[in-house]
Amino acid sequence: MIEEHHEERLAEIINVLDAGSSGTVWDVSSKMTWSRGWDGIVGPMKFAAIGEIAAHLQVLEARDAVRKEISQEGALIYGTTQATKV
Repeated sequence: MIEEHHEERLAEIINVLDAGSSGTVWDVSSKMTWSRGWDGIVGPMKFAAIGEIAAHLQVLEARDAVRKEISQEGALIYGTTQATKV
């Protein structure tokens, strides 16, 4: 069951990136589905949510489904690759 949840989150991240082309971990996190809504997540729980998405992005990067680039400002920017099979 947990594996299914993670696969659903991975697919949602791909959908978020496809809809907006690319973004930071914050950008992706803010567009995800959260039980309390993004604005309802505060304090340390916001950091936990961002950490969850960062970990999922690492999995997707390892699967060659997303690419990571560094912007001129030094931010990590994620986008989908041609091989976006999750």
